[in-house]
Amino acid sequence: MAEANSEWILAFQRLQETILTAQQNFHKTLLESNQQFFALASQCSSQLAGRLQEIQTTAPVSPVQVAKSELGVSDVTTFKMPDVPAFLLPFSSENQVSPADNGAASDHASIRMIVLNIVSEKTGYPVDVLDLELDIESGLGIDSIKRIEILSKIQESLPQLSSHDPNTLGELNTLGSWIIKIEEIADFCK
Repeated sequence: MAEANSEWILAFQRLQETILTAQQNFHKTLLESNQQFFALASQCSSQLAGRLQEIQTTAPVSPVQVAKSELGVSDVTTFKMPDVPAFLLPFSSENQVSPADNGAASDHASIRMIVLNIVSEKTGYPVDVLDLELDIESGLGIDSIKRIEILSKIQESLPQLSSHDPNTLGELNTLGSWIIKIEEIADFCK
């Protein structure tokens, strides 16, 4: 009986050694696979960085420069695409309109820039990062007090809004909807 027990013990030990060897091989293979993956990822990352660098050095810097150089348009602020709402036109800091330039601000692009400049001034966000589809409160962090400040400044900068109820703008939730409503009011007041 003692001999049978020792055979079982030896068989069990061999089984454990086999399992241990299989586990060691598995971990070795896994380690080699991970090393190969990271080497390949590093190589791809380097190639991508090189390609991006190449694209950045050969691509035009901005749509405004393309319009000036290839299309021969000297004043990009007056260049308009037909049947495209003004708030969808490309933006560039080169064609900003100052809120002080509020003379006849019925032009949609001027209205857009005035609103964006005021929102930028009151929130601290640069004009070029203001997304017209962001929610006024959750996306831009504009609370009710800041909203009143902004809308007051917009009314001050666009005289045609002074006779209009400011609550209609206060109920809207995106910059894009503000701009569209202000353009509608400006068109109506012409």
